[in-house]
Amino acid sequence: CGITGIIDHHASPGFIAGSLDTMAKAFDEFGMRGQLCYEITDRNREGEGAEGIEENRRFALSVMKHPLLKAALGAHASFTITDKTLDDMAALQDSMDLPLHIHLLEDKADEVVSIDKFDMSPEARLTLRGFFRPGAIIVHGVHLSDTKLKRIQESGATMVNNPRSNMNNRVGRAPSGHGSWALGTDGIDSDILAEARTAFFRGREDNPPVDWMGPMHMLKNAQNLLGRPFGLDLGTLSEGGAADITVLDYHAPTPLNGDNFSGHLYFGLGSYACESTMVKGRWVMKNRSLVGVDEERLLALSREGAKKLYKKMEEIQ
Repeated sequence: CGITGIIDHHASPGFIAGSLDTMAKAFDEFGMRGQLCYEITDRNREGEGAEGIEENRRFALSVMKHPLLKAALGAHASFTITDKTLDDMAALQDSMDLPLHIHLLEDKADEVVSIDKFDMSPEARLTLRGFFRPGAIIVHGVHLSDTKLKRIQESGATMVNNPRSNMNNRVGRAPSGHGSWALGTDGIDSDILAEARTAFFRGREDNPPVDWMGPMHMLKNAQNLLGRPFGLDLGTLSEGGAADITVLDYHAPTPLNGDNFSGHLYFGLGSYACESTMVKGRWVMKNRSLVGVDEERLLALSREGAKKLYKKMEEIQ
């Protein structure tokens, strides 16, 4: 669908050590940019949090000089993380300058359980340890008050709105009309254009309704979020630029220009129009076909993997 990179928040409790290397191999095969992290949590078993911290540390060291991959410090909802693990995460953040990537107040339960277990709200526990800073990725924020949201945004951290995921999980709507937000998909798929369209139409229900350029600004902020760890300004055509380019085969039914592009995006343009994609000067998709990747083999592997997963789930039940 024309994206050139993915910011991923990975979890595999039964396979922590080396899991990010497995993901990195896929990114290398496709030639994509990525900022990867492992979701640290203590919710499943003793020692799990420490293993997650180590995986983030190890991976961050391994990709320091990688041209297309960078690292972050992943975390599950903070109510599943002990104070000791949060302290160790803060130490790693400071020693390696790793930005936090966490889901915050996606559901009201995040705050209710946090106060019950730790006598502190989620954002207070994170603020205490200095996690809100430039580069930090704070996802959802559906149930943040305006005051707390403003404080987080003023820290330089980036709030990320995922409207389709919020709809699917029935958790509510992020207050994305307040301050600056980036746009994400939360793994629904990789169709960021569909996400922008959803953000627009959901926002039209607000009073006052979302500005026509609101989702466009969120798209640009998402580009900035991906470019930041690489020190790049993505989304520009300039000498010496990143050369991350998407070619759209879009036959506009009405005149198209910079003033009305948002209207075309919301009412006509979609990922169906993505014809070719270039990352760092290399075509990764050309004429709607992936370059150097056996798509049929990957689809077959995916189907077989799904069957194995279904069988294991049936055995657990």
